[in-house]
Amino acid sequence: MAVEAAQLSDPVVRTVVTAMNNKDSDSFFSAFAPEAELTDDGTAHEFTTWAEREIFRGEGTLDVQSEGEGGLYLTGAFTSAQWGTFSTFWQFTVADGQVTRLDVGAL
Repeated sequence: MAVEAAQLSDPVVRTVVTAMNNKDSDSFFSAFAPEAELTDDGTAHEFTTWAEREIFRGEGTLDVQSEGEGGLYLTGAFTSAQWGTFSTFWQFTVADGQVTRLDVGAL
């Protein structure tokens, strides 16, 4: 059962998913701390470069299927022009109203 972005429990995560799915890069990047860390399938990446490539140039969207850990852990179908559609997890660490770490990976 899909979870609409507007129904996500954590307000910062809700902002990230809504901005990603609406291609709103300004709102997306403003939800992240300046030194936000990112891993993709366990490999560290520079956050801004990864997000521009995978989400905005790659037309990435996330169809959330479930949330846990107070809304900080999402599973769902990620779709992009480069990779097609596949099952993923998104684990957020939020502090002071911004994402400080994001771990994503295939399920």
